[in-house]
Amino acid sequence: MFPSSRNDPNTPGCTSCSESFLFRHQGYNATISAHEKSSHWENAVVLFDSMPAAKLSPDAISYNATISACGKVGQWQAALKIFEAMNKSKVFPDTITYSAAVASCVNGAVWSRALSLFEFMPQANVQPNVICYNVAIGACARSGQWEEALRFLQAMADATVLPNNISYNAAISACEKGGQWQQALRVLDLMQLSKLVPDLISCNAGISACAACGWVSGFMFGLSCAWCFVWCSLLGTSTLRCRKLASGPQPFFFLWVVFFRCHPQKPTAV
Repeated sequence: MFPSSRNDPNTPGCTSCSESFLFRHQGYNATISAHEKSSHWENAVVLFDSMPAAKLSPDAISYNATISACGKVGQWQAALKIFEAMNKSKVFPDTITYSAAVASCVNGAVWSRALSLFEFMPQANVQPNVICYNVAIGACARSGQWEEALRFLQAMADATVLPNNISYNAAISACEKGGQWQQALRVLDLMQLSKLVPDLISCNAGISACAACGWVSGFMFGLSCAWCFVWCSLLGTSTLRCRKLASGPQPFFFLWVVFFRCHPQKPTAV
């Protein structure tokens, strides 16, 4: 018997055509995502480029996974090429798309392109989330643009996007590279007001920023970090992480680090 045209995937209007198309489309996306997770960006691009030949149109998942695959290994030019192709298609970029594109520029050390993409998001009617902001602040930190980093941190508050430890750590790191120890202390104060506990990264970056301007400033920053842990302990905060940090050796560790990193060393005899 010949197969019924109703169930033949190659027959126009058959009921199983849409199911077959959806299955193949999901298969392509799943494979591209697998290459993205394993950092096989070239395989992801080849598979993405082969979709039209298979009579499949890439969707947002296809574009996002391929852009992310390129961006993770610093192939920012390939990532932006796919990003531009997405803008020319009927698929609209979303927050995930811009996050992947900005991250690809950061990993490729093209800070200006990363910040340009981020600033273009409102024009594209895409609202940045905390990940987008963190990537932008991190780009500013790596390029030493501390003023831009603080501007993005303020923009998060204006957009009612709650900063997390990564946001504040990146801002403090930007102040460190810019030699702005006063601003580093201000960011630490904002961090405490947000009921977030500074970790080793934030305090180490702040101490480095203060130490560059003198050991007294660095010591005061270390005291601020130590006091933050004591303050959380006295308040009896319900956050499990705060309790663990406040009850641990962190306050004493910070003071120890401050002393050896910020105290002026005597010249050794030759």
